[in-house]
Amino acid sequence: MGLLGLLGDMLADRKVRRLLRTAPAATLDALPENTFACVTGAVDTLDTRALEAPLSGRLCAYYSIVILARYRGTAEELGSEQEGIPFMLRDGAASAIIDPAHAVISSGFDHKIDLPSSDVADERQRTLMLRHPRTRWAPGELLFREAVLALGERIAVYGAAIREPIPDADGEQGYRDGGATRLRFTGTARFPLVLSDDPKSVR
Repeated sequence: MGLLGLLGDMLADRKVRRLLRTAPAATLDALPENTFACVTGAVDTLDTRALEAPLSGRLCAYYSIVILARYRGTAEELGSEQEGIPFMLRDGAASAIIDPAHAVISSGFDHKIDLPSSDVADERQRTLMLRHPRTRWAPGELLFREAVLALGERIAVYGAAIREPIPDADGEQGYRDGGATRLRFTGTARFPLVLSDDPKSVR
């Protein structure tokens, strides 16, 4: 990864932190519809669906992987991938759906593996290497970095939510609890959500 790339990541992360730090705080149970605010809660599954992080196997709603080669004091990015799915954000009895289709996600690379040689790669690492062919001819060390929004992890979300009806148990047109509703956070390409697991952002 070049210097410009590192500086770009640092500036983007700093911008996310500043946005979350200065955003008005709100709780899920009291947040008005269509009001921009920063809310916090724990990541949970929506319809019992979860992702499995490729490197660590952790259950999560989002993961990001970066593979680098370190050779003679420099590091070059060889491949990266990320995936996210809609999930529930829970804070006590209150909850909201988070749709990360249009989201800026700031998640720390907290699972790190440095391999002196591809010959000692385990099954998960070899699977990633097959998806990123440049890793097979890279000199020096291979560096694997993984970030996740793990199930149960507390995160901060900045954005605005709308209220939607809660489908009944069969998912039909009828609605339970006499028209109960729930919050859904959905960003757009122009106004994305911001998600962060930085402890400084999670109030």
